[in-house]
Amino acid sequence: MPDFKVILISGAGTGIGRACAVEFARAGYAVAGFGRRAEPLESLESEIAAAGGRALVAVADVCDDAAVLGFAGGAAAKLGGIDVLFANAGIAITGYLADSTTDELREQIEVNLIGAFNTIKAALPHLIERRGRIFVNTSMASRKVYSEWGHYSAAKAGLAHMARIWREELKAAGVRVTEVAVGATDTPLWDEIRPGKDRSYMIDPDSIARLMLEVASQPDQVSTEEILMLPAQ
Repeated sequence: MPDFKVILISGAGTGIGRACAVEFARAGYAVAGFGRRAEPLESLESEIAAAGGRALVAVADVCDDAAVLGFAGGAAAKLGGIDVLFANAGIAITGYLADSTTDELREQIEVNLIGAFNTIKAALPHLIERRGRIFVNTSMASRKVYSEWGHYSAAKAGLAHMARIWREELKAAGVRVTEVAVGATDTPLWDEIRPGKDRSYMIDPDSIARLMLEVASQPDQVSTEEILMLPAQ
């Protein structure tokens, strides 16, 4: 067994996933990260390597269960296992429900719910072996009502409930599951859905990553079930 721990992150190239990758790397973790775009993943790998850390990245879509399974297995083999998983990848399609389409709802569920399921399933044997931890990005939208976020909220609410079932089913194996339910966070997602929006009041992704690292550092007998964070304003 290596003398370092390993974290696997989906959606690792930007936003909360990237902040988490950098924070855990600084703490001595090896980072295995994947996402849909090569450029941010490559810059993440370079950033971690320049700081003396270990990183393994690949382009993979959470909707492609075979690709996710292959990356998780390859990462575990190369890095010696998986101790922590962050099922983070997601998309947001906003708009009033009355103006939305079935295809938009289907895409949100496919990425935000099924994609997280694929990621957890792929890493699960390695996490059980290490009695590891799972973080699931459920978003504050899984529990609060926001107009024009109906499809996103529905998918995230389903994910939050699934995370709670994973927690119950994995107790005996010693794997702990933490929901990461955060409000508006200053990430590139806003460039896509609300260009020009004021983000000065939003949560800094680094703050979320620091809290996640603290939870991951807790002793085995501690199960932190939720991380709840909202902008102060």
